[in-house]
Formats: sequence, structure tokens, C-alpha cells
Amino acid sequence: MIFHFEQEDDVWMEETIPRSSYSGVRNENDGILSWPVSPGEKLYNCPQHGQDFSQLRNLLIHQRTHIGEKPSPYAGCGKAFSERTADLNLPVLLPGDEPYRCMEYSGVFHSGSALRRHKKEHMGKKPHTCEECGKDFSRSSNLSIHRRVHTGEKPYRCSVCGKDFSRSSNLSIHQRIHTGEKPFSCRECGKDFSRRAALQIHQSVHTGRKPHACEVCDRRFTSRSALARHQQGHAGDKAYLCDTCGRGFSQRANLYLHQRVHTGERPFRCEACGKCFSWSKDLGIHRRVHTGERPYRCAACGRDFRHHSALKRHQRVHTGEKPYPCAICGKGFSQRVHLQMHQKVH
Repeated sequence: MIFHFEQEDDVWMEETIPRSSYSGVRNENDGILSWPVSPGEKLYNCPQHGQDFSQLRNLLIHQRTHIGEKPSPYAGCGKAFSERTADLNLPVLLPGDEPYRCMEYSGVFHSGSALRRHKKEHMGKKPHTCEECGKDFSRSSNLSIHRRVHTGEKPYRCSVCGKDFSRSSNLSIHQRIHTGEKPFSCRECGKDFSRRAALQIHQSVHTGRKPHACEVCDRRFTSRSALARHQQGHAGDKAYLCDTCGRGFSQRANLYLHQRVHTGERPFRCEACGKCFSWSKDLGIHRRVHTGERPYRCAACGRDFRHHSALKRHQRVHTGEKPYPCAICGKGFSQRVHLQMHQKVH
């Protein structure tokens, strides 16, 4: 079996699709070679883009993005697609495929569920209504997921840190924090990311694209979330208060992270030595102790450092900068610890 992910009614659904009996590759005469294809093997390559695919159907669908073709899967409505939800609807039939036909609109589909969704789209049926907010859904399962917005139900718990989630997909993404899995890689620089959205934001570093502008100061940002954080700075809004110390935060996520100072929670564990940390960033820095990685190099002398802060302190040796003056005698120091030792003289 294979899996197809599709967004419907603002909910991402996972649907099982029957695997086609077609399991070989075409030869130059358009014949079929009968050797078996191992799971995960990608034999079909796009010559324009270089991307590999495990199924010929997916390659054919992908190639339409290069030529802008949007073939209509049915004549009744004339609606055209090139990818995403239409992937199941495109009439790309291979040996062994059995099409599903819409008798009313003459549509051809590759699964019964795709045909049912097509019928609902044209009939405008969304028979499942939320009694709390009145939002309509075409599937009862989507309504059940949506209701958790109102009830606060979070049935999916992380076995590592105990954090709860309303959707299994969100739990799967969260667990990458603990496993260190980063399945999304930048083709430009090779940097890996745990979330596709983070990769898309990162890619603007290479393209220079900043589509989100602040209406107050015209400063531009690569993501909508970065713009929102910036705009809170204009408003001076710190609506999220810590119940323990009263410190205010402009974002709920920052308050959540801050509370670990009081609770002592340390959900990030080093697999090499067992040491635990409150923040994933600190765990990442700590791992360099075991790996020996020193990613920060001094441009003046070539010396490498494990931490960026250590590099900055070292660079003052070359620049002569002394940002820590003594309040009594005015003598300057390049490091705070040297100032503290000097103050004992007074």
C-alpha cells in the first residue's frame, strides 16, 4: 500500500491508496521490464528538474509543472489542475489501473474515495456542521478533529516529554525534537530541517525574497510569523505573564519556554552522556563536546571555537576592544570576568 496526504476542510488527511499492479519500468520501446522494484527505490527521473520518483504516474504529474499544463479530469465543470488534490483525478492510467468514472460529469478517477470527493465538490455537500461555531465539513472525521479546537482535547501524548497534541500529525512533527530527525534538506547549502515550513523560510536566505512588509516601518520579513513578532514590538504588547515571577512575554511560546526556569523541566537528553537540557539549542551546543565540532573560526588567526560567544571574546584580542570599564578608575577590560577580578582591588 502507498499513502497520499491531502488537505480537506483545513484538515490534513492521510489516505491509503491501492498500489497499481504496474511495478516495472518502461524500456526504450515503451515495453515493461519485469524485474521487481525494491521499496523506496526511485527509478523515474525528471530531466528538467533532476527530481526522482518511485512511480511513473508521479513523474508524469510532476512534469506538468514545467509546461504549465492543467488537464481537466472531467468535461462537466472544466476545472483544471496540475497537482495536489488533482493528482488522484488525472487520467494517467497505467497497465492494471481500473478507472472510477463519474456518470454525471464524465470524470475519470484513480480511486473510489477521489470520485466521492469529486461528487461532493460539485454538489456542494458539507453535511457535518460544528454546533459551536457553525463551520461546515464534508467529512465527519474532519468535524471530529475540528471540535478539539473548542473542547481543548489533546489525545496524542509525547512519550518522551509528556506534551499533548490535538492531532497525530503534530505529535509526529514534535517528536523530531527528541529524535533529531531532519528530513527536509536545502538543495543550495545542504542544511537540514525538521519541518518543511522551516526549510521554505530558510530558502529565502538564498533567494533574498522577503514578501511580508511591516505597515509601520516598511521593514520586510521572510515569514508571516517573523512579521507578527516584529509588530508586537511596535505595540509593546506583553500579554502573556508568568504566574511565578510576573515577567511578561509577547508570545505564548516564549512564556512556555521561560517557565522551565521555574519548573526545572529538562526534556532534551544527550544520547551520549545522558545530560539533560531545558532547550534544544543548548543540547545542540553541548553535543559539540562529544563530536569535537568547532564551527566558529577566527578570520584573523584561524583559531576555531565551539561557541560563537567564545569567538567574539577572542576577537577582542585582535581588535583591542575593551567594552567593560571600571566605574571607579575607568580602566577598561575585554572580558567581564577580568573586570570583576579588578574590582576586588578597590
